[in-house]
Amino acid sequence: MTQRGDNHLRVFTSEKADVPIGLVGLSNIALNFGTASLWYVLGNKTYEGQGYTTRAVSSLLRFGFDNLALASVSAWACVDNRPSIQVLEKNHFRLAGRLRHSHRVNEVPVDRLLFDLLASEYQPVDDRDLASSGGALS
Repeated sequence: MTQRGDNHLRVFTSEKADVPIGLVGLSNIALNFGTASLWYVLGNKTYEGQGYTTRAVSSLLRFGFDNLALASVSAWACVDNRPSIQVLEKNHFRLAGRLRHSHRVNEVPVDRLLFDLLASEYQPVDDRDLASSGGALS
């Protein structure tokens, strides 16, 4: 794990090979408020749909709530990015709002969906969470 000021980053690997396949991070950490922003990226699309990102996010959330004493973590996803939204839903984030035309994909304005999770709502991801709601897992 890399720590730099108000950021905590973790590279994650697959169970099959000890090679990096993605990155998760807590940024904009404000310990005085107990808040942080979550982000994640799966760099190796070979592992898409297998739950690696979902589990990596769950592990980083545990660290944030247990070790940093965070009270709330926020995240966002583009409205059409269903795999990213599912990562948040499977980690029990709640939809908090929508920012209209606040992002661009191929020069086209798209909405961002805003999510948050309170420490009291955190539950580690298990196999039932990975299997729920169908569709792709990331």
